[in-house]
Amino acid sequence: MERGIPYIREDFFRGETFRDLDDLQARAVLWCRDLAGTRIHGTTRRAPRVVFETEEQPTLLPLAPEPFDPPTWASAPSTPITPSTSSAPSTPSRPSTSAPQSTSAATRAWSGSIATAS
Repeated sequence: MERGIPYIREDFFRGETFRDLDDLQARAVLWCRDLAGTRIHGTTRRAPRVVFETEEQPTLLPLAPEPFDPPTWASAPSTPITPSTSSAPSTPSRPSTSAPQSTSAATRAWSGSIATAS
């Protein structure tokens, strides 16, 4: 549904008063099932509830047996982190580049042809 939020805001929330969150949720379920789900969609010309129950619901996978473990957010430490006094380097080192680089025979031949052409 392209305009889902405006549709819900105008057709479900507008002018309504809810006792509490439980009241809102119960009435939202009824509204979705009995009103919004049974209307004929303007583009598909089908009832969304029927499409869900016959085509989409059978393809849904079951929920994982364990609940999702949300990440824990924390603040950075308030004291500065001081460098270690160990002998290990504090940053990764790169391999030495002092070893000669080998060149292929094709590269040497190409380089030689340029040198002789000048």
